Amino acid sequence: MNKVCVISIVLVAAACGGSDGDGGTPPQEEAASVTISPGTAATFASLGQTAGLTAQVRGGNGGVLNNVTISWTTLSASVASVSPANGSATTVTSTGNGNTKIIATIATSNGSRSDTIDVAVQQVFAAVLISPAAVNLQANGTQQLTASLVDARNVALALPGVPAPTFTSSNTAVADVSPTGLVTAKTNGNATITASATFGGVTQSAVRSVVVATSAGAIFDVGTTANRFVNGDRTIRVGDQIRFTIQVTLHNVLFGSNPPVEGNVGSVGVGVPVGTVAIRTFNTAGVSNYQCDIHSGMTGTITVNP
Repeated sequence: MNKVCVISIVLVAAACGGSDGDGGTPPQEEAASVTISPGTAATFASLGQTAGLTAQVRGGNGGVLNNVTISWTTLSASVASVSPANGSATTVTSTGNGNTKIIATIATSNGSRSDTIDVAVQQVFAAVLISPAAVNLQANGTQQLTASLVDARNVALALPGVPAPTFTSSNTAVADVSPTGLVTAKTNGNATITASATFGGVTQSAVRSVVVATSAGAIFDVGTTANRFVNGDRTIRVGDQIRFTIQVTLHNVLFGSNPPVEGNVGSVGVGVPVGTVAIRTFNTAGVSNYQCDIHSGMTGTITVNP
């Protein structure tokens, strides 16, 4: 008897899950490096000066990665600060003279990566600043001036060896000035005080105008010829008076800006007789322009200081 053995082979197909090729999003490339731009050293000549930096992250295959957190730090905030502290860009601000480094850092699976640039801050002498802004004195009065050497952003130089400015007067008969900037008024008139200094091979200077007038309530004379005012341009103080004396022929005195308390002398087109004496009081600081409209070109100016 013959025996027949039947062997059945069953093949079982196992279904496998999806792969990167089935339309899914591939994982982002691992961050490998960060680079600061511009990559050259940053140099600042003033305090408070700013410069922008950006950083770019690349993966191991060289591709640019955009969703990686970049942290910015400075080794010395007293020399340069960074803000914001995170992001693809930051602003560096100089805060003091010296040297430091700015660092951009990213985290990776096996630690961190960073890039660094050097920062140097060295103020450069750009100007001399004088205060106060205006000097108006009575005779024998004094005013202390202060002057400082500053950089291009008007920040005082914070460097060793910065000299004190030298003060000089253009008219010592009107106003004298001490080596430390103390102005002493002597007599009525105008003078210019100059503060100058040389530092780092650079010389700069600044000036301040000084007006000296007699005490408030003083009287100043203005006369006339046939077609002009005599001593017609005057500098006085608030409360002082001008005494107009009409001479030679008929004249009027018509004010435009900042008129005196008593108003014009005469009226438009009408002069006052020879020998007329008219006193006018100026109680408001400013410039008072006036004219005689009977005689063309006959003008004067009263400058009234506080």
